[in-house]
Amino acid sequence: MNYKKPTKKLNIKKKYIKTERKITIDKLAVMTQNGFGEIENKFIEIDNRFIEIDNRFIEIDNRFIEIEKQIEKIDQKLDEKFDKVLIGQDKLIGLLDTQRTEDTMHDGLHQEIGDTLVNHAKRIKKVENKIGVN
Repeated sequence: MNYKKPTKKLNIKKKYIKTERKITIDKLAVMTQNGFGEIENKFIEIDNRFIEIDNRFIEIDNRFIEIEKQIEKIDQKLDEKFDKVLIGQDKLIGLLDTQRTEDTMHDGLHQEIGDTLVNHAKRIKKVENKIGVN
């Protein structure tokens, strides 16, 4: 039994080998150049995205700067208002302190007058008792 391998298979291999051999150095260089060109385009896209991100960060930084300026203005206005409140409270404390001092002095005077009146009444009774007036 003599069995022969099909020649078509061999022919396919030969065609494949022949196709492989048709790639020249020039074609290989072109393919490599195209590959690098695609990679370069990808890097350009990535660089553009980084530029967009940088621009967004710049916008965000500018917004933060504006917000900080507004906060400083608000702080300044609050300080001015708070200073006015503190000055008013100082005046009020001064007035209350003066009033307390006057009240204390007034109470002291009334106590002295009261003591004097009580003493006076006692003296009058002593005199009346001595004289015998009832």
